[in-house]
Amino acid sequence: MSPSKDTLGMEHIRILSLMIPFDPFNREQTVTIPQIDNATLLDLSISLYGEANTILPAADMGVPPDDVHLIVRANVLGKTVQHDVTESVVAVLQKLLDQENQSQLHDEMEEGLKFVIEQISSLPPALSPSPSDLQQARDSIQRMLGSKPLSRNLNRLGDRSSGLHGNLHMFTQVYSWISLQPISLNQVFAHFKSKTGTDLNLQTAKHLRLILAHGSSARFAQRTTGPMPTPSGRLNLTIECTFHNPLIDEVVDLENETRQRLTQIRYALSGDGPIQKAISKIRDDLINTVSQLGDVRRAVDEHKLGIDSIQRTVDAVKNKVDRIS
Repeated sequence: MSPSKDTLGMEHIRILSLMIPFDPFNREQTVTIPQIDNATLLDLSISLYGEANTILPAADMGVPPDDVHLIVRANVLGKTVQHDVTESVVAVLQKLLDQENQSQLHDEMEEGLKFVIEQISSLPPALSPSPSDLQQARDSIQRMLGSKPLSRNLNRLGDRSSGLHGNLHMFTQVYSWISLQPISLNQVFAHFKSKTGTDLNLQTAKHLRLILAHGSSARFAQRTTGPMPTPSGRLNLTIECTFHNPLIDEVVDLENETRQRLTQIRYALSGDGPIQKAISKIRDDLINTVSQLGDVRRAVDEHKLGIDSIQRTVDAVKNKVDRIS
C-alpha cells in the first residue's frame, strides 16, 4: 500500500497497488478496501491486467490468467451481500477503449503484441513455440488489429484461446502497453443496475471487499459447464480509493467564515468603511473643538483687555481723588 495523499480538491485518496498470483492453491484472492473514520467512500478507480507467471511449475510458466472474475462483497444495512460484476467491468472497459484515440490505441496494441512475439521467439528451444504456432500467432495479431472497433478484442478478462496460451489477449495489454483511464466502480455499478436492476451503492456499503477469482468464483454457479481453467499467471491491480471526510466540510466552513470576517474588517478599515468614517468624524469633531477653544480663548483675551482698561481708568480716578485730598 502506498502512502495516502491529499488531492488539490476536497477529497482524500488512498492507493492500493497489488500483484495477485494465481495457482491451484490460490484460485481466489480478497482485497479489503481500507476504512477511514468518519469518511465516506466516493469511488474506486481500478486498473488491472493479467500477465504470465515466470515461476514454476513449468507446466504453467508463461501462461497468463484466464477468465478473471470480479466479485463485490460488502455489508449493507446489516446484511452481507455479494455480486459478480465481471460483465459490467468488461462493458466499462470496452467503453473506455472506444473513447480513446483509435489510431493511438492501434499503435500501442501493435507494439505490445509484437513485443510478446519477440520475447517468446527468443526463448530456448525447449520453451519456444513451433514456427507454425508463431506464424499462427502473427496471423492472429493481424486479425486483432483489424477489428472494428478494437475493443471487440476484449471479450472477457483473459482468454487463453486468443493465441500463445492467452498472451495475445487484450487483457494482457490494457494498463500495461495500452494507456487507459481507470475503471470507475460507480460506472460499473450503474451498468450492473441497468442489466440486473440491483442497486449497488458505495455510500451504503460497509467493509467493502473485492474478490478476484480465476474463472467463476466458488461463491457462484459456473457460467459454463466443463472443467475450470487451471489457475496460473498473475494479476496486476491498482486501486485508487477516493474518500470524503465530513470534517473537511467543517474546516471549509470555518475558512469561509474567517474569509468573510476578514473581508468585513478590510471594508471597515477602508476609506468608505464605518471605522474610517468614525475616525474621520472624530477628527472633524476635534478640529471643531479646537476651533471653538480658540474662539473662547480670544474672547477671554478680549475680556481681559477690557478689564485691564477699566482697571487703568479706576487707577486714574483714584490718583485724582488722592491729589484733591
